[in-house]
Amino acid sequence: MIEGRQYGTLHGARIGSEIGWYQGFAFAWRCLLHRYATEKDSKKMKVLELLIGMIQKFSYDDPAYDKLHEDLERIRGKFK
Repeated sequence: MIEGRQYGTLHGARIGSEIGWYQGFAFAWRCLLHRYATEKDSKKMKVLELLIGMIQKFSYDDPAYDKLHEDLERIRGKFK
């Protein structure tokens, strides 16, 4: 039980760190594109807004969330 809790804590921290990194990246680029945007950057802005929306909808509170890995893979794919 103790080992399971330690593993869960470590794995949860890794996922949280990864999601936080994606969110920081998206916020920084959104700020930069708002400041220096051209017409051809509208597609980039749309993708960033979708990524930020996916991150904000990501469930942090429910440890039994059954679509956690699916949502995480979608966020990773949108980031690429």
